[in-house]
Amino acid sequence: MLAEQKPIRDIVPDETQIVVSHMQAPTVLDALHKLPFKVMPPLIIAALLIILSGSGLALYHYLATGSSTRLNSTNKQIPKLKNNNPVVSNNKSNLTTKTSGPTIAPSQNNSLSTTSSAPAPKTSSNLSNSSTTSQTNSNSSVAGDTSGSSGSTNTGGSGSSPPSSTMPDGVSGNWTLKFDDEFSGSSLDTTKWSTGWLAAGITPPVNSEELECYDPSQVSVSGGYLNLSVVAKQESCGGTARPYASGMINSYNKFDFTYGFIQASIYLPGNSSGTIYNWPAWWSDGQGLNWPTDGELDVVEGLGGQACFHFHSPSGAPGGCVSSNYTGWHTYGANWQPGSVTYYYDGTEVGQINSGITSVPQFLVLNLAVDNSNGGPISVPSTMKVDYVRVWQ
Repeated sequence: MLAEQKPIRDIVPDETQIVVSHMQAPTVLDALHKLPFKVMPPLIIAALLIILSGSGLALYHYLATGSSTRLNSTNKQIPKLKNNNPVVSNNKSNLTTKTSGPTIAPSQNNSLSTTSSAPAPKTSSNLSNSSTTSQTNSNSSVAGDTSGSSGSTNTGGSGSSPPSSTMPDGVSGNWTLKFDDEFSGSSLDTTKWSTGWLAAGITPPVNSEELECYDPSQVSVSGGYLNLSVVAKQESCGGTARPYASGMINSYNKFDFTYGFIQASIYLPGNSSGTIYNWPAWWSDGQGLNWPTDGELDVVEGLGGQACFHFHSPSGAPGGCVSSNYTGWHTYGANWQPGSVTYYYDGTEVGQINSGITSVPQFLVLNLAVDNSNGGPISVPSTMKVDYVRVWQ
């Protein structure tokens, strides 16, 4: 049983006495409506102050309903307290999120970051890394206009120098490297060499007995080697149709020398018995193109299947052939000095010529010819390879 409530006094004038009990809360409100108008403003102000103090809502609820249940601002029951804190469920499995666009996750520094499928803008710093750069020849430059024993050296181009200790095979003395091509790039170094015989494009052969046209497409550089290849391919050059196409390079007007030691490492095609196929040659010719007055120095050429050397001049063409097997890889060198030329195969002297030696500057030539009378057995396709060409003075 509820105890009888004591009357609330001094809220209204003495002439109006109102007894309020727990069960009579509604009659209090009715009584308020009957109060004189002059009494209402103080009562309203007092009520507002009570409400703002934080306990007015509970008092009003108590006066109006007689209930002591705590209410929150939404008229929902406040959860029970545990350790003075509300007990809140952490189960988020029933939560769903719907967005109208892609989800953007905050980064670690709380700034928003987005992922884009578009490439990053190109800048001057990454253009150099992403763009394709042109191939440059790794060969070192060769000094020009260097005087020889009694002549001049006219050089050009750039290339990879061999070790400084590299010297001619078979001879001693102090030598200075004047020209070098290691063929270490991916194409022919045209600052040092031209293809064909003294003209651009497909050219006629050196002499009329040859059966090929010299075609630039039969010249290539790869794997550190120069490749001069011959194939059965009918082409027209010099007004004549010929059944073969082959490769040639020369240094005419790009490098010439008077006296010195020239050497090349060359692969000559042939069979296991030592017969050299076709008519390969490593030689130099007079820069004045006044043959044979200016001279021709044949370091090695495959004549009749053998490796042979000669020197051509107005006096004739003395020389000889070596009976050993020189197919495959070997080095071929010649030491040209005033009045003599000494020949070295694999660093061993194989012959010397002491007559008819000219002094006109000469340029370098490498070629693979085909014929029926001078060279060895015809074998196509075949390739003459060159590892390096060097000239010392």
